[in-house]
Amino acid sequence: MRHSRLWALPVFAAAVALFWHGFSGLERSSRQKSRELTLQSIERAVSNCYAIEGVYPPDFAYLEKNYGVRVDSRKYLVDYQAFASNVRPTVQLLERGNVQKGEEP
Repeated sequence: MRHSRLWALPVFAAAVALFWHGFSGLERSSRQKSRELTLQSIERAVSNCYAIEGVYPPDFAYLEKNYGVRVDSRKYLVDYQAFASNVRPTVQLLERGNVQKGEEP
């Protein structure tokens, strides 16, 4: 009877490992999707500003104030580089904190 239960421990350990691996992948995928949606929101606001006002926003604070863009500053850092009012700014969304090796920021 004792030998018949010995297989249960490795099976349980394998099930826990598979669950943990799946959960980690899901978390990573969710974090990436959140980053993509946030960046799309910023880019859309930049385009809307140019379409409505005829100039690109001078800085990110202008988008926050006038176009309702919200970014979780605990999770992301926005790198907003404006050159001139008629040249589209470059926008990068950098993730703060736990960036895993091999992942894009």
